[in-house]
Amino acid sequence: MGNDHFTRNCRCVTSCKKCNKRHHTLLHRESTANKSSSQASSKDDANSATSSQTPSQTSATARTGLPSSNKEVTTVLMTCQLMVEANGYKQKGRALIDTGSSVSFITSRLANALQAKKIPKITSIVGIQGAQVPNSSHVVDLILSPLTGTATSVKMTAVVVDKITSDLPIQKLPNIRQSPILKGLHLADPDFDLPGRINLLLGMDCYNEIILPAVVTSENSSLKAYQSIFGYIVAGPCHLSASQEVSHVSIHSSTVDEQSHQLIKSFWEVEELQPTISHLSSDDHQAIVDFDSSFFREKDGRYSVQLPRKLDSPRLGNSRDQAKKRYLFTERSLMAKGKWDAFKAVVDEYFHLNHAERVPVCDLKKPDGATFYLPMHGVVRESSTTTKLRVVFDASAKTTTGISLNDLLLSGPFLYPSLVNIILKFRLHLIGMTADISKMFREISLHLGDRDLHRFLWRDDSKQLVDFRMTRLTFGVTSSPFLATKLLRQIASDYEKTHFQASQTIVNCFYVDDCLSGADSVEVAIALRESLNEVLALSGMTLRKWRSNSQEVLDSIPETLKEKEPTQTLPAISEQH
Repeated sequence: MGNDHFTRNCRCVTSCKKCNKRHHTLLHRESTANKSSSQASSKDDANSATSSQTPSQTSATARTGLPSSNKEVTTVLMTCQLMVEANGYKQKGRALIDTGSSVSFITSRLANALQAKKIPKITSIVGIQGAQVPNSSHVVDLILSPLTGTATSVKMTAVVVDKITSDLPIQKLPNIRQSPILKGLHLADPDFDLPGRINLLLGMDCYNEIILPAVVTSENSSLKAYQSIFGYIVAGPCHLSASQEVSHVSIHSSTVDEQSHQLIKSFWEVEELQPTISHLSSDDHQAIVDFDSSFFREKDGRYSVQLPRKLDSPRLGNSRDQAKKRYLFTERSLMAKGKWDAFKAVVDEYFHLNHAERVPVCDLKKPDGATFYLPMHGVVRESSTTTKLRVVFDASAKTTTGISLNDLLLSGPFLYPSLVNIILKFRLHLIGMTADISKMFREISLHLGDRDLHRFLWRDDSKQLVDFRMTRLTFGVTSSPFLATKLLRQIASDYEKTHFQASQTIVNCFYVDDCLSGADSVEVAIALRESLNEVLALSGMTLRKWRSNSQEVLDSIPETLKEKEPTQTLPAISEQH
């Protein structure tokens, strides 16, 4: 490698391994023709795709457009215009159809415009000669349909990338519309001869669902028109004048590194905020079916629900005698502690609000198996700013047959969203708001046929023990949390079209009766609070104990609905940088 080392003086017996000339292989230079070809291919940014599903890393390469040796010929690639749908949103798109790709692609710009749900999945993409392209980390589910609005549609999954290719064709193709094969055809891409943005690449994963058997050809044209669900797609060589010659190469290849995919998949699963929905048990499925088939709305808009019961459950025995003993014990105990008046005031409120009623005389002689008397006791909650003492009914008390009310009922599936998820979302808002639903369980009506399973004993004005029954959902009954949460989701579903933001908040920001939500501006926060109040009020519920870190939001809330206790304000996550 020295300056004075010449070929004639070199004693090495080996030659260049590429051209066999007398120089070292590291000093080999490609010819001008090869160099030009390499530069032409490197200028193309279309590295769209094939994907391997085998455990090992594999690669596939396909040509989508090569210049002919005749410099006056170029190739028209298969493009189409179509309607793309995801998550209920629709956008017009323009797709390149690539038979050399085993997967399909969508640009991140179009995916964001559709507000498509991005599913984590790593896809390693490489170009010609192993040129690395940034990996894709998401895929989206799409529905493709013609712009004409026909019933034909194709469901598919596409890999999200920043860019698929440059505008196609790279320049206007003149006189091509005079081709005889185009006469009378409805074209899938009316602008196939004009440069335009490509935001989809459709591979072989959906090719057979898109392309139909018919092909239009002509002896006088090298172009062909392929019938598809979007219309006829034009493709093939076309002649250009010498001044319009094109040298444009698009080579597509990709690989999926299965090991990397599994690694990133494990990462997403560990960091996933939303809990993975497990398969419902047969009992949980039955509870949901029973709810969906039995709930209804009363005249005032309040929802009425039915207790979900197990199939082939044993019969209840006598429960009144035990309930009487428990009542007398609770009465003596609370009187001794000086808390009986507070306990009595809570139960009296049941009667005042029609949450409980006296058992009609005609129902008093129902058999033991058709009734259940709930023993009651008081739970003191000194931390509560509203109800210091809560009445809790014991639905797990055994009857004379050894069976309790809770033994007959289905507890239902766990429907609450992740509490961690709720808190993290809440901390992202600049304007935070919290509230809870007043007397949530007791704002849900109980079917008339189930009320005799919610009987209890209480002294009337004459101080005699009398049979009463609850008309609303009750604390202590195993199915009450499920029924209340499922009903909230039903309310969200019923008002999704008219109160979308409130509906989404009810589903994602409520944990039982507690709401943690917010917004990024005072105006939006006030509008959201008013929308939530309206939806729940129409369902017979009231949001109270409102708190917020914004004084303007607090000023918009009636004093009777505000939290009375002092509030500690934490900065939003976006402010902690």
